Amino acid sequence: MGEGVGRSALLLGALPARPQARGDGVIYWFRTDLRVGDNLALAAASASAARLLPVYCHDPAAETPTRWGFTRRGAHRRTFLDAALTDLDAALRARGSRLLQVRGAAADVLPALARALGTDRVACEAIAAPEEVDELASLRAAGLQVRAVWQSTMLDPGLLPFEVEVLPKVFTDFRRAVEMAGVLPAAPLAPLAALPPCPSLDQLPGMVQVGGLLPGAPAGAGLRRLRRGCLPVVAAGIRGR
Repeated sequence: MGEGVGRSALLLGALPARPQARGDGVIYWFRTDLRVGDNLALAAASASAARLLPVYCHDPAAETPTRWGFTRRGAHRRTFLDAALTDLDAALRARGSRLLQVRGAAADVLPALARALGTDRVACEAIAAPEEVDELASLRAAGLQVRAVWQSTMLDPGLLPFEVEVLPKVFTDFRRAVEMAGVLPAAPLAPLAALPPCPSLDQLPGMVQVGGLLPGAPAGAGLRRLRRGCLPVVAAGIRGR
């Protein structure tokens, strides 16, 4: 599977504007792909970057009550996310990198980070959902080159023997067409043995690295520390509290 997918409107909106050349820094934005194994987007970013900054954005919107009276991220999901990010940071550190966690919407945080790092390149996974596609559009509108790689289905949509818009409505018809075309799932991608070096975080004034829990800390402590310590991002750049 790769980038060349997306014949539906959502998939097309998630595709990169153009390929990027090796040689400068890249921000890798972790979205729901909190892993180093079987991660095509991370592998592609690593192959094209001399320096790579892995970032996760804690969007305050996830903690804000919806019009139905509940938040998108409840206590159990926060605990799971905290554990997943701790594990991800450990995996990145074992490969010579680290995870930078910041609080703010990606559309605000990533352009500010890019300016501080002197780059305009962002890589991430493609997600075929309206709000996620809008996030990519906002980043591109801010002047960033966004390379989004599709990796969310067993079969590469670009290899299907029919257009996504005319996907068979019955699974049996879908299965038969795929089998006749010889389309098979790709083998899982092995975890990268190493990652490009992480840029110095000294050039990010006011930004706090929150990589995992402190020894003996209760579940959720990492996120509580994050909420206290991480910076807000403003249109003019990055500043600490």
